[in-house]
Amino acid sequence: MTGSTPRQQLFLNTVILGGSAEGKLRAAHEAGFDAVELWDRDVTGELGGPAGARGVLRGLGMQVTDYQVLLNFDGTTQRAAKRAEALELLERMAEVGAPMLVVSASFDEHAGGSLARIAEDLDWIAAAAGQRELRVAYEPMAWSRWVSTLPEAAALLARVNRPNLGLVVDSFHLLLRDRPVEEVAAIPAERIFLVQLADSALRPGERDLTAEAYMQQGRHARLLPGEGCLPVRALAEVLRGGGYAGPVGIEVFNDRLSAADPAVVARDAMASLRRLGF
Repeated sequence: MTGSTPRQQLFLNTVILGGSAEGKLRAAHEAGFDAVELWDRDVTGELGGPAGARGVLRGLGMQVTDYQVLLNFDGTTQRAAKRAEALELLERMAEVGAPMLVVSASFDEHAGGSLARIAEDLDWIAAAAGQRELRVAYEPMAWSRWVSTLPEAAALLARVNRPNLGLVVDSFHLLLRDRPVEEVAAIPAERIFLVQLADSALRPGERDLTAEAYMQQGRHARLLPGEGCLPVRALAEVLRGGGYAGPVGIEVFNDRLSAADPAVVARDAMASLRRLGF
């Protein structure tokens, strides 16, 4: 018998949707998404904790791609407090059934910029996750203070050398800074754990922003892939050409979309992925 290639998991980050936490999950499911990026605030809030979240997900037949999010962890000067927070997140996500924690590269202006210290923190979180058979996806962001590009993040991963520590490739953070998509081609596909797609209305020449302006765009004005000016299709082609077969989804923070009908927005999000060939 000839085996078939498993279909690529398609996910939706529920931050794009308005309404209740359970309603967001239902809208994603009805739009055809396999999985969601689940936020800790929803689990501990409306969903009533890990058991409640797990029950809703099981009822819908939905999976969790990753758990959101550990911020300002790497290079922190508050190691004890941030490590305690990290352990709490790892315990809750394990109870929910989420296989991977997203750790965003620090944007804390008061944190230390030592790459050795950042590597130590990443090694610690990868080891703690590994003890629970979980993975960590490290995300360089356009407004991150110390590690804001994929080559910088990839060099750190090589330094730490933990098999359960990989990268997030986020089209918004990569392409808004006019970084070449060839940077993705230089990363082995197995070191990419997660691909998040979004677009921006900013054109070339309008993208040389301060960290604060990048953050404002990223948290309020992202667009669905294909609705803006970023070369998201070229990025998708590079990922396919490099053999990436992991989770691909939509992470769009947009004030207008989160105020709209979540069922319509979820369907539009799925349509944007389909137009990219996923």
